[in-house]
Amino acid sequence: MCESGVISPADLQLQARAAWQPGAAAPASRSADAEPAALSSQGRPGLEEALVPLFEEGGENLFERIEDRLFRAAFDYCHRNQVQTARLLGISRNIVRARLIRMGEISAPPSRPAVPANNSSSAQDAALSRDSHSAPSPFRSIN
Repeated sequence: MCESGVISPADLQLQARAAWQPGAAAPASRSADAEPAALSSQGRPGLEEALVPLFEEGGENLFERIEDRLFRAAFDYCHRNQVQTARLLGISRNIVRARLIRMGEISAPPSRPAVPANNSSSAQDAALSRDSHSAPSPFRSIN
């Protein structure tokens, strides 16, 4: 809580996280003979450990379920910002948006009502037809 009338970072109780920028160096990978770490450097389960329950569940669409979790985690990490999520994952915002809509993380915008192709200009056609009969022709008819 803010007691002095001025909000400080400690008052917000936010967790600090390193900002990732495109083109930044990735963390060094483990050597092939190294033991897998139980926790990441931030004290969270590593990727391999997070995947084990999904592998054990089995079932269909394993890859899709893993991708869904990846998208949700990236979207949350980027504070639900689609552009930043796309940059983080190295894909287009349109792909991120379509996937988030499919997963139900965001709602699709309301679609516009379809306009029938044949009837869309019937009022315009009628007005043109009416005007063409009442306006004098610039050409004289030769009889």
